[in-house]
Amino acid sequence: FRACAELDFEHTLESKMNNELDFVVVVRDNAILLAEFERAVKIKLDRALALVGTASETDERLQLVQVAALYCFIRRIAPAKSEPDPKLYRSVWSIEKHVPVITLVGGRALPFFVADFLLEHAPPPPNVLLKKIEPLPNALDNTRREACKRLDSHFETQNQ
Repeated sequence: FRACAELDFEHTLESKMNNELDFVVVVRDNAILLAEFERAVKIKLDRALALVGTASETDERLQLVQVAALYCFIRRIAPAKSEPDPKLYRSVWSIEKHVPVITLVGGRALPFFVADFLLEHAPPPPNVLLKKIEPLPNALDNTRREACKRLDSHFETQNQ
């Protein structure tokens, strides 16, 4: 993820015929592109969360990983002077409340924590009050522990 996010997406494309500069690809200042990425995050997030925990759930938890990655990517390519949408940040952070851990499987099971991923790749913007995000960053361990206990008790009742 880091290798992709750190690529330079703004470079000049050169003509192969005569090595002249043809045009510059504008990514950071492309408000329409960034707005579409944000809209995609909202749509994918709403669709995935609507099915998580239902009988119709298939790969929605993995889609939540994609949502978190896309959000971090947007933050990476956005202009430094732009203020991230605090409501969108809280929405992506709220994945942790609904799904405290996502298991990634690929030869072995790896836990993925959305809040930890956000803290590393897209820290809370200055305009987000940490008191308004749930669960609070300092309460993540307790929240995850409680969620595991709930899953354990649910598993026990299902298998009796």
